[in-house]
Amino acid sequence: LGNLIPFPPLRIGSSMAWWLFLSGVGGLIILYVVQKRAPHLALDLIQIIKKSFKLKDILTAFGMFLLLYAISYIGESYLGVTLTFIIPLFRTLTFRRLSVFPTFIPFFGVYFIAEGLYFHQLRIQKADEPGFKSLIRTIALKVAPYFWLIILQYGVMIMFERRVFTGMIGFLIEFLWAIIPIFMITIAHSWWFHRITRRIGMGVVFNTLLLSWISAGLFPF
Repeated sequence: LGNLIPFPPLRIGSSMAWWLFLSGVGGLIILYVVQKRAPHLALDLIQIIKKSFKLKDILTAFGMFLLLYAISYIGESYLGVTLTFIIPLFRTLTFRRLSVFPTFIPFFGVYFIAEGLYFHQLRIQKADEPGFKSLIRTIALKVAPYFWLIILQYGVMIMFERRVFTGMIGFLIEFLWAIIPIFMITIAHSWWFHRITRRIGMGVVFNTLLLSWISAGLFPF
């Protein structure tokens, strides 16, 4: 879809944005159906979303993101030290790339709302499992499908010298090696923010800004 609609205006970045956006929309539809068919879960999606985005949570998430970007900018501009030395994806943005940054926000925002509702609201209705074990379980549930896709794609390539997924979809699947660590970081963020606030809003805002920054700095024009 990113090839047909080149927005956000970065190659590969547009495909990733549309992929996550459609995944988020699909996830919200599934959760809506679950809500209607399983009223015993007491899951009111609209009310949860409305109550999740408290002003203090949004401002805190913005503040933490701006602090992280400021550290990156000051370190690169004045100290000659970049966060790319630690995490290669955190790059200071040029003006051109900074102008692209906000175009990713609505795409990733929908995705992280759906993710937060499933991993931190629906699952907590079933079993409230606090602590480190809960974090590990959440990360494993998040990344397991992507590992299976990689195994399927590369397994068929090795055994039969053919690809299960071709074109841009195949490229994105083979690109999952780079995406999985990002997802592990973002799901850990959202788990922690939900743990301290009991709302998904802070994690949604912070992860949306973080992934928009990564995408704006990583993908080519």
